[in-house]
Amino acid sequence: MKIQHIILQFYVACFVGFSVPAFFFPNWFAGVLGFELAYPGALMELMGAYGGLILGIGLYLIYCLKNNVEAGLICVLTVVGMLFLGRVVGYAVEGAINPVQAGFLVIESITVLLITYVLYLG
Repeated sequence: MKIQHIILQFYVACFVGFSVPAFFFPNWFAGVLGFELAYPGALMELMGAYGGLILGIGLYLIYCLKNNVEAGLICVLTVVGMLFLGRVVGYAVEGAINPVQAGFLVIESITVLLITYVLYLG
């Protein structure tokens, strides 16, 4: 379905685009996210998780664009859905949220609803 392909293209751009600043501007990116890189290994963790892992998912989604769009959308649903769940549990444990995290919650909830609709209801 064409709309599925377009949606997956959008999420390829999101994943690849989100990983780039973690690789090339990690200190700036940490500041945007509200992270303090004060401990040994913190910069490496940011670059690995936000750079490498997210880029890896983006590259897999590029593969899916050519070979299996549905699998790519299921990947987006799973990854973003678990980010959403982790963030909700984190909020319940910590009891506080900053504007960046609130924005991520909104984006993640929209993503889960959109992908669920496109895959299973649309």
